[in-house]
Amino acid sequence: MPRFLLLALFPLLFTACSPSLSPLYRDYETQETNVKVATSLETALRDAGWEVVATDTPNVVATEPRTVRHWGLYKIVVSLEAAPIGGEHVRLYFHPYRRYFTGGRGARCRICPSPRPSP
Repeated sequence: MPRFLLLALFPLLFTACSPSLSPLYRDYETQETNVKVATSLETALRDAGWEVVATDTPNVVATEPRTVRHWGLYKIVVSLEAAPIGGEHVRLYFHPYRRYFTGGRGARCRICPSPRPSP
């Protein structure tokens, strides 16, 4: 019985590592022209409480990272990017990552040794 219980609980260890936002983008239909889409995206993101930042790509609207959830040892931080696709659709990208209490980001933390460069 203990082996069966151990085998039944083993897959649960890996389900905690799976992403909760899948896929990491959504497509939306718009009724506006290409010229008005960028200003509408900026206005919509600001109205939703996001802080818009400058990007390297002129047709993409990006936001500052924002904490959306605390989980004790880490918090979930998300930033958004909105990009017009053609003239009728907008793709909204989600960029979630974990920020650990030690200050590390993603799967790495600052107290972990860094990999050695290859010779």
